[in-house]
Amino acid sequence: MGQGGKESRAGFPLRNKQKEKLVLSKSGLKISISSLFFFITTVILAILLWTSNRTSEKERGYNSSTVMNRITYMQELALVQHNYTGVISYRDSRKFLNINVPLTDKYFLLKYNGYIKAGVDFSQIKVNVVNPTDVHVSIPKPRILDTVVDENSIEVFNESQDHRGAGYSESELNN
Repeated sequence: MGQGGKESRAGFPLRNKQKEKLVLSKSGLKISISSLFFFITTVILAILLWTSNRTSEKERGYNSSTVMNRITYMQELALVQHNYTGVISYRDSRKFLNINVPLTDKYFLLKYNGYIKAGVDFSQIKVNVVNPTDVHVSIPKPRILDTVVDENSIEVFNESQDHRGAGYSESELNN
């Protein structure tokens, strides 16, 4: 018996009721009830998360209905595409009493590429069946369907700084 403590009939020391109760396994290893509860809860949560992850991976797959839901009908017929190159110039200077202050000019050129698509909107097409051998199709006038500027093609030509930077792209000038 150890230092004035009480022992149970089996010879194990008794603990105070306020202290944690101990569970004794056959191998003599002492495990607290709160540690055992925490371990079991963690294992159960891990199993639940693992099984829910497996089911969500299966749901992410594509089938014909999900592919059809992602297809959008444009109802457009592009007839012409025109590629172009544009140049924009910008000039500014500081003013004092509405007079340009010398040596404060800012000037640059911006060059870019893009394209314009023109065509017919299918939703405006009208079909009229006159008889089994005659069909009249009414097509609207073509219109501009899309205008796009290629952002990767933009080049800045800096003219206000003694032609330094001429021919460099915007990203090269910023570095």
